[in-house]
Amino acid sequence: MKKFTKFAAILAAMTVPLYAGTLDLKLGAASQKTAGDRAGLNAALGYNIGIDKYFTLTPEVGFNWHKFDRGTGQQVTLSTGQVGELTQSNNSFLVPVMLNAKVMIPTGGNSEWGNSGSLFTPYFGVGAGYAWMFNTIDTPATQSAAASSASNTLNGLMYQAFVGTSFKIADDSAVNFLIE
Repeated sequence: MKKFTKFAAILAAMTVPLYAGTLDLKLGAASQKTAGDRAGLNAALGYNIGIDKYFTLTPEVGFNWHKFDRGTGQQVTLSTGQVGELTQSNNSFLVPVMLNAKVMIPTGGNSEWGNSGSLFTPYFGVGAGYAWMFNTIDTPATQSAAASSASNTLNGLMYQAFVGTSFKIADDSAVNFLIE
């Protein structure tokens, strides 16, 4: 019986029709709490695998970059002889690899695969994956200490929830724009 159950599950998974896939190219800005909510680069590349016209699975790889200066609150005499707050320069890169599930909400029959109707398609989804973060913190020289640089790497599980809408500039356009 166990062999039959596994065979039936595999057969069912293989009979799910897959619609033509679409490519997501994302470019935008994102804020980071440790950067004092300053904006940084946020980019991602994903390939939507359509389960049907309303559901997709999307493997996605992203790249986030934040470069910012942050005061430490410590008053020091800098190597130039000026007295001021010690400021560190931070450079952070994040590379997430995610698998997202997205549900398109029908509005007049539109979907990512070209059904006529509304030019807007709202959607929501969730995703999970793994990410690597690379940080470098540079501290300038002071009269009492040499310049220093510290690097560390963090990694771990990552999750996300998102909402957005895709829209076309015309009904016969092959390009969808995303606002997420």
